[in-house]
Amino acid sequence: MKKILQSIFFWHSPAQGAFFGLTLAGLTVWLLPSIVFVFWAYGSYGFTWLSAWNDAWPPFLIVFLGVAALLLVYATFLCLRFYGWFCRRKYGLLALWLCLALFAICLVVACFKYGDLGFFVTFCVFFGALFPLILLPKWWLWLTQACCWSLGLLFGDVVLRHLLDPFLPRRLGQEIVNLPHAYISIQKFLHVIGMGWAWLLAAGALFLLLGYLLTALLWARAADLPFRRLFGKGVACLWSIFAVAYVAQLILAFLGSQAANQEIAALEKHIGRPLTASALKEWHLSEEQPDPAFWEHVKTLTEDCEPFYEPFSNFYYSGPPFRYSGPPDVQPQEAMQQWQQHVQKHEDCLSSLEKLFSESPPAIPQCYGFFDLDISTLSHLPKIRQLNRIASWRIYLALANGDANTAIVTAKMQANINNTLLRNTDLTGGLVWIACVNIWLKSIERMLESQVLTDEHLHTLAGLVKTTVDKMPAMQKRLLYDLAVCALEAFEVIGKGSIFMSQQEREKPYEAVPMRPLRFFAPHLWWYAAMDKAYMARSLQVEHLAEISHLDGICTVPLCSSSWMLVGASRAGQRFHAVNANLLAMQALIKVELHRRTHGTYPEQLENPPTDPFNGEPMRYRHGDCRFKVRSAEWNEKGQQWRIVSQTKVGPGVQVWSVGPDLIDDDKINLQEPDDERRSDDIRALMRLKTEEVKIGP
Repeated sequence: MKKILQSIFFWHSPAQGAFFGLTLAGLTVWLLPSIVFVFWAYGSYGFTWLSAWNDAWPPFLIVFLGVAALLLVYATFLCLRFYGWFCRRKYGLLALWLCLALFAICLVVACFKYGDLGFFVTFCVFFGALFPLILLPKWWLWLTQACCWSLGLLFGDVVLRHLLDPFLPRRLGQEIVNLPHAYISIQKFLHVIGMGWAWLLAAGALFLLLGYLLTALLWARAADLPFRRLFGKGVACLWSIFAVAYVAQLILAFLGSQAANQEIAALEKHIGRPLTASALKEWHLSEEQPDPAFWEHVKTLTEDCEPFYEPFSNFYYSGPPFRYSGPPDVQPQEAMQQWQQHVQKHEDCLSSLEKLFSESPPAIPQCYGFFDLDISTLSHLPKIRQLNRIASWRIYLALANGDANTAIVTAKMQANINNTLLRNTDLTGGLVWIACVNIWLKSIERMLESQVLTDEHLHTLAGLVKTTVDKMPAMQKRLLYDLAVCALEAFEVIGKGSIFMSQQEREKPYEAVPMRPLRFFAPHLWWYAAMDKAYMARSLQVEHLAEISHLDGICTVPLCSSSWMLVGASRAGQRFHAVNANLLAMQALIKVELHRRTHGTYPEQLENPPTDPFNGEPMRYRHGDCRFKVRSAEWNEKGQQWRIVSQTKVGPGVQVWSVGPDLIDDDKINLQEPDDERRSDDIRALMRLKTEEVKIGP
């Protein structure tokens, strides 16, 4: 046992032990994280997301940090033992303790005042410059090795700081100090740009290697040993492990890149168009040219109409989680009169909006791809949602006056507004379209319940709903195309180093560190990015967003970029499935109402029922007791405003519904436990029937 410990700690050869420790520390910084990362990416630890910690670190990370700390402490001990051995032999025991005390005091003070940055700098200064002075080397040798270590660490630190933190804030004591000055701006003096960052990092690695060899020469002379004696079996073994790991990771990276290119080619073949933003823009503009002036006019009119819906704001959202609730089902005559008087004040503005959207409006200006992202192009989307909310109140008040024609005109306006979003290509516009269609469908339910529509009006509504359903597949293909282009361009943004930067910072070429030229320094990250891109391209080879292979929207592999994008796309696809089911159910409900008007009674079962998008079976239908909510407007004396009070009731109605994403029909449970507030995921079109007990409608 004694011989084993002497061998581990190089008891009879301190210089060889110190050089082994230096080699171990230098290679461990790269080797250990890369190996752990590769196994993590393969799912070897049964852990997918580092960001999913619940106030606890995963076991594998604790083991990794423990092993890394143990190896670095071991390497530091070997180096300190060599300097201590030489100092005690040359200057005596007192000098040894003075050196150790000075090192410990400086390290503690630096850590206390400057944190991890102070620890790192103190370590480098002592081991790179001060401790070697103890060995009384020749000045040229000491100065050369100190300069090599300094330049190597400087270049590496400059690259890593700009790569990982473009804004460069660092906390020094109690102050936030920006570091794009002094040494950190060396890239400006050297005119480092693009591939220059790779050469700068390569120069840093070369300086570190020279400092490593010069330190070996310095230690060999201090210990009166031949230079070659320091390169023992332990050092050779460490370099062999490093070489094998690097070559293996490089092979993985090349194979991953090849697989990614194959998947991208397959995705391009599946979509049938080039996966570039220019091709997407050309294809979209070939169908229809946007009209920015028209939408600026709409934006101005909508802002002019803001005083119209301010008094209704208390009805927009009701209770947590503050979802849009729309007009109430029941409200006092006093409140109704107030609303009608208020509408008269803004009739001109509302009429102008209705006139603009009496026909299909031009396309909305939008951005194409990741590089073309511009938040200003999204400014029209809130206005479109706002227009739908105004229209829902417009329909409500028209029905209160028995004015079916105005209600139908407004419903057409809503359909025209929403069909504009159907022609969009970006997913954000698609999600806004879903919200607007849900508002529109609630208005149609209210129109059916009012019983003031003629058969011609019902046929008009049926045609509007059918048109929307027919346009959905084309919209989903456009969204899938846009998502594929944005996903691939996102990898280009990461490769160019501007993923974390604002538009202003992207215009500063000396600040952006491209990651692609640095891939040979970290082949494990190169392989990971290639695997990420391949998984992204493979997952997008579907017909609809909802078909993306994720269970409940949770990614099953630890791939950052693809998981971030695909999880959101998968959930958006489920929402498109839900709105498609809602539209189909509304189509069937309108047919049921037309059947009643023709035959005098509701059918016992649907003829040619629509297919449920979730399970492929016919949708459910029932005429009878239904569970629904009735929202009533009440005056709140404390707040001096109207508020909505919602009550769950069971009463007669007609409904067509889908089982929803969980594929479970919740209808029977809802009827048996009407007070149960658990949210059902069934998607239903419901027409409540008025009774003495259940009074609904304006």
